[in-house]
This record gives sequence, structure tokens and C-alpha cells, in this order.
Amino acid sequence: MQRAALSLGNAAKTRPGFLPLVLAFLYALLMVAVPWESVTGQEFLDKEVYLHTFEQGVPLAEEQGIQSVREFIFYEVLWDVSVRWVSEATGIEPRDVLLSVSFICFFIYAKYVFERHGVFLCILFLLNPILIDFAMAQLRMALAAALLLVALESKVFSWRISLVFLAFCIHTATAIFIMVYFVASWVGSLLADRRLSTDGAILLLIAFGLAIILAIGPIRPLILGYLGDRRQEYEPAASSLLYGTVWMAFIVFQVVQPKKYFLDKVNLYSLVMVSVFIFSIFFGVYGSRFIAVSFPLLLSSMLAVKKGQRPALLSLFALYQAVQWFYWTSQA
Repeated sequence: MQRAALSLGNAAKTRPGFLPLVLAFLYALLMVAVPWESVTGQEFLDKEVYLHTFEQGVPLAEEQGIQSVREFIFYEVLWDVSVRWVSEATGIEPRDVLLSVSFICFFIYAKYVFERHGVFLCILFLLNPILIDFAMAQLRMALAAALLLVALESKVFSWRISLVFLAFCIHTATAIFIMVYFVASWVGSLLADRRLSTDGAILLLIAFGLAIILAIGPIRPLILGYLGDRRQEYEPAASSLLYGTVWMAFIVFQVVQPKKYFLDKVNLYSLVMVSVFIFSIFFGVYGSRFIAVSFPLLLSSMLAVKKGQRPALLSLFALYQAVQWFYWTSQA
């Protein structure tokens, strides 16, 4: 009995070349050149907190009295050390160092989708407020996510391990995304070996998404309290049901795809991430970050649905994005 082939992150669809690199560079350059805070009439609050920390605050290692490798990792000191070192070594202001982090995130994300699906189909969806706010404001997570995406594409094992470790040291929440990738790979292997049905794979991954939300929601205080984590009391607001309707529609499109769709790790990973976000709404957990971190993979999965269904899904997402823009700029 012939074994089905499991795709390693849309590798077969990749069209590397000079043009996607150049266009990704130009896209990233344009995105960091736009005065988004003037466009939206709002400050990127997280970025302002980072700026205050780097310009006036005490270095994190000194503030926390870091004395061990474990503390260095779990207090995520690498981010603080790296930004300060780059600023001091180059003479570049912290604000511009943070802007370069945004550039890296935009560039890596754009390169990923441009190489797989072309530029003209993707560029519209890369002008998404979710992505812009993520890359311009949630800078620490944005850098960690960019490193994970580079690791996903790397064919050199030592590079992959190094990049994943760096991403984890910058933001320990990357452990969730790493775990999801490995679970998606495992489920994909079972599916490819015909040891698991397509319906079984879908149910298992959705259940895994539910388990993640339970872990970071209702039982999160217990877990973090046991670990002595400093973020024990941090509870950002959850997204609204209306905000999640398009992602609910996307998961409906996903579950009706043929088996071939689920032989791609990216699509399996995306199914988990969309599930996590949808469950986060019902459990009152902050889940938008899962969409933002995984945005290029989610877009790739949208573009991988059956051709006959793709126009309806993309039209729905374009309308959703237009509404996002309306609300995002309404305070300008």
C-alpha cells in the first residue's frame, strides 16, 4: 500500500528567487515608513512601554537580579540585553532598533507568502491591521515569531535548533507554537501512514486547540503559580464573538477540504491555531496573538483551499479586512 507524502510546510510550492526577496524588502520598507500612529490616531502602547524601558529603565538583568541560566531564560532577558547591546554598539537610538525589529518581521512574513503564492494575490492581505499592529507594537513576540518562521524554512538542523532556542529565550510563549508544530507534524505523519482518518485528524487537532486554551485560560494561574512565573496576574482582554466570525467561517472551509489539504503541515498547524482563537473567545481568553503570530501560515492555508471555494473565502476575508480598517482608523 503506497504511503501518502507529507508536505513540509508547502515546500513543494515554494518558488524562491530574487524577485520575492526584493519585493518583500520593499514591502517591509514601506510598512515601517508609514506613520501608522498618525493614520490610526492611536499610539502603539506596547512599543511606548518598550521605549520607556530602554531609554529610562534599569536593565532587566539588574532589576531582577538574574543569577542563573534558568532565570535568564524564563525572565526573557535576551530581548532586553539584545536591544540595549545593538543600541550601544551602533549608536542607534532604541526607537530605531525597535523599528528594525518591525522591518524584520514584515520582511520574513512577506518573503514566506510571496515565495509560495506570488506577490499580487498576497499583498492585499498583508496590509492587514492584525499584522501591522503585531509587527509595530508587539515587538518582542514579533521578533520571536520571525525567528521561528526562518527556522521552519531552514534545511540545516543545527540552524533550526539555534533559531528556535533564540526565539524561546526572547519570548517563552513560543513554546506553545513549537509544540503545536510538532503535534501537527505527528498527526500529519499518522494521516500520511493511513493510521488516522482525515476526520480523526481534524477532531484530534481541534481538541488539542481546546486543551491549549484550557491551559492558558482556566488553569493558567495554577500552572504559572507552580512555575513561579512573573506573568501570573496578566490577563489581556479577549476578542469579541463578532471579531471571530470570519475565523469561524475559515475553520468550516478547512474541515471540508480533502485529505490532500491535511497532508500539508502548515494546514494542520493552521487548523490548531484557528481552533485556539475560536475557543479563546468562548473562554474569555486573549487569543488574538495566536492569529497574529501565525498570520502568514494562516494566509497560506487560506490560499490552499480548493480552487472552487477559494474566491468565496478570500472575498469574505477581504470584507473582514475592510471592516477592520474602518474601525482601526475611525479614531484618526
